[in-house]
Amino acid sequence: MHRTKQVIKAIGGVLTISILVIIFLVIFNATLFKATIAQSIINWGLFAVAIYAFLLDLIPQNFSTHIVILLTYFLGINSLLSILVILISGALSSLFGFWLGKSVEKDFFEDIAGKNISKNVEKAMKKYGNWYVLVSAISPLPYIPILFGAFDMKWRNFIIWGLIPRILGFMVNALFAGQIIDFLNGYFPTLG
Repeated sequence: MHRTKQVIKAIGGVLTISILVIIFLVIFNATLFKATIAQSIINWGLFAVAIYAFLLDLIPQNFSTHIVILLTYFLGINSLLSILVILISGALSSLFGFWLGKSVEKDFFEDIAGKNISKNVEKAMKKYGNWYVLVSAISPLPYIPILFGAFDMKWRNFIIWGLIPRILGFMVNALFAGQIIDFLNGYFPTLG
């Protein structure tokens, strides 16, 4: 079990570092970045979007899948297709994570997510119930479907209070991503 925890943390670390590198390159050297990886985006852009969206909603780490939506706009990947891929991949990840949480012992996930995060999520779920799941699905609070399943949340409640709001949150983020990018272009002209 200790080895599994190390592997999960390593994957989360790689995701965090790669997202930070992409954000840094896009903001401070977008022209070179776009020219260098243009062919790569065409070849594997949506596949990479799907993998990131799946892993970011499955593995507890520092970034939300919402950042992938913004990155697709930064990188010029087809917005409609990328949002569709993110919606499907994020939904599958949430369902898989919740099922995994239901299937494996709670202690295992406490080791992966960290005891502090697990205790905070469990405390919030006890205090606020489904409302915590709703707010975490659409905000920067930890959205960890694995823990929701491990804490014996019912499937129906998870779909109503977690999955559906998460998908709606992605859609709202996608609607505003273009405006956010335009706003940032005012401060970082190299984005365009």
